[in-house]
Amino acid sequence: MGLLGVAALPGCTSTNDGPSPSQDAATGGPSQDAGSLADATVASDAGEQQCEPTVAQAEGPFGQDGLQRSNLNLYGHTGVPFSLAGRVLDEACRPLLGAQVLLWHASPSPPGAVPRTLTEDRDYTAAVYDHPLEAGQVTPDGQSVPTAERMYYGWMRSDAEGRYRFESLRPGWYLNGSTYRASHLHVQVLVDGAVRLTSQIYFPDDPFNDRDGIFLDCTPTGRCTMAINAQGEGTYDLVLTG
Repeated sequence: MGLLGVAALPGCTSTNDGPSPSQDAATGGPSQDAGSLADATVASDAGEQQCEPTVAQAEGPFGQDGLQRSNLNLYGHTGVPFSLAGRVLDEACRPLLGAQVLLWHASPSPPGAVPRTLTEDRDYTAAVYDHPLEAGQVTPDGQSVPTAERMYYGWMRSDAEGRYRFESLRPGWYLNGSTYRASHLHVQVLVDGAVRLTSQIYFPDDPFNDRDGIFLDCTPTGRCTMAINAQGEGTYDLVLTG
């Protein structure tokens, strides 16, 4: 895709009856501080500060160029507000100025609207991406896609301290094959026009985390979930290799 790209906590105990949404996820409210902040600073053998690189994950089929904007909550949809802030760092924990951080995600679901089963719940309207591959689909509140707005796609540049911040609505759930994917964000970081990281970021309280194979691929290897507080303020540092 070139410009754009973007994917927590170990899964919950699973049952044969499908996921049991936590109270926060079921009501659409943010969790209390949970998950692991992607700010893993360690000391090297030489005593130098080092940061653990962000785990790479697949871009997925819906990547596309977004618009330069950090507020993605622009369309009057009903959903649960959240923000995501962090820093773009190298492995020595040095901030990177001017890195292009691209973020996109599926459309939001209204508060309390959560699939009741792991497989297709016909009473739940699945989230969609504002992307040509989704032509003919509609958002949970009935808006057809794709649109010229490229809803929930955006990018910004990191400041002198490496900081970035986005505001949006928590994405809903959609089927990946026969089962629902956990709610997640896609992120891609470019430096001097070259893609340096493509990954996905997850919410720690999502009821589908422990059933999402892409999420589970990340949990043995590193940090994949943001930390998020009761006000819906998430944090996640993006650490680049090379």
